[in-house]
Amino acid sequence: MYYTLLVKICNKWTIQFGDFNQWVVREEKKDWKYYYGTLNKDMRIITTTENQEGINKVVNQFNRSK
Repeated sequence: MYYTLLVKICNKWTIQFGDFNQWVVREEKKDWKYYYGTLNKDMRIITTTENQEGINKVVNQFNRSK
């Protein structure tokens, strides 16, 4: 399993960080909230394989479902 932090910037979901360890990605999410004031509703952690095409597919699905 591969965990990726998505952050909504300018109304578009973007890949910001990824790791095989979910705890590490959750800590990165906390940093975004603390340092940048990013709201929870504007962040998502997705679970995929480490295949970049698979990650991009999920991100594209998020962006199509605005």
